[in-house]
Amino acid sequence: MAAPTNDAPKGWLYGPAPDLLLGCGVLFMVLSAVFAVGGDSLFGSIPYVIPAVLIALISAPHYGATLLRVYDQREDRQGYFLFSVVATLALLAVAGVAMFNPLIGSILATIYLTWSVWHYTAQNYGIPMMFLRRRGAPLDAGIQCLFHASFNLSFALVFVVMHGASDSVADPAREVRMMPLSIPGGVSDIVLPLLLVAYGLATLGWRVQLGRRVERFQDLAPPILISLLQALWWSVPYLDKQFGFAGGTVAGDWDAR
Repeated sequence: MAAPTNDAPKGWLYGPAPDLLLGCGVLFMVLSAVFAVGGDSLFGSIPYVIPAVLIALISAPHYGATLLRVYDQREDRQGYFLFSVVATLALLAVAGVAMFNPLIGSILATIYLTWSVWHYTAQNYGIPMMFLRRRGAPLDAGIQCLFHASFNLSFALVFVVMHGASDSVADPAREVRMMPLSIPGGVSDIVLPLLLVAYGLATLGWRVQLGRRVERFQDLAPPILISLLQALWWSVPYLDKQFGFAGGTVAGDWDAR
């Protein structure tokens, strides 16, 4: 994985174009808009080899870089021993059991699918904070609290919908599947609007407060874009799944992909 270039413009990792298109998700938003307009027919017309190639080019280097970060240097292996060795061996043991026990596999799948939302949300929080610090933006405790709350509330929205009550489609003791916590609909109907309002206020709050403090509008571009990416990636599809404001098509398309 290439290191950031030293001659990149100040405040950027590789430069405005690659950072905005890849790091801040502009390319993802453009492709999402194209598929939203094109519908299922456009998505279905794409050869299966293309997603496979994209996964090989993007996901594989990501995981490879993570492995190098943890295992390449002796001091890193020792510093992260609990995760690099103990947790890894424990997960391998549980995965081995899950191969023969569908219930354990279902529990493992549920934990993984829930954690993955948190993982990506945490990354989407960390990247704009990195850009803001590289630009010397004035991040006081109030702004950081609102910023953190915005992404946490986005995750909370997804969590409530993901673990809402739903009809069982398979026996988790016989087939590996997601095992939602089955949060009652009456609880979700009360909690989700409150979370949505809090999410909107927190997001608006950090944008207003930060906008008053930065000298250049371009310093706001990365955090605003990634905040929008978080919403389009997680919040909007799951809220559509719950309330069907787009006929459920957003969540349906997302699940299909």
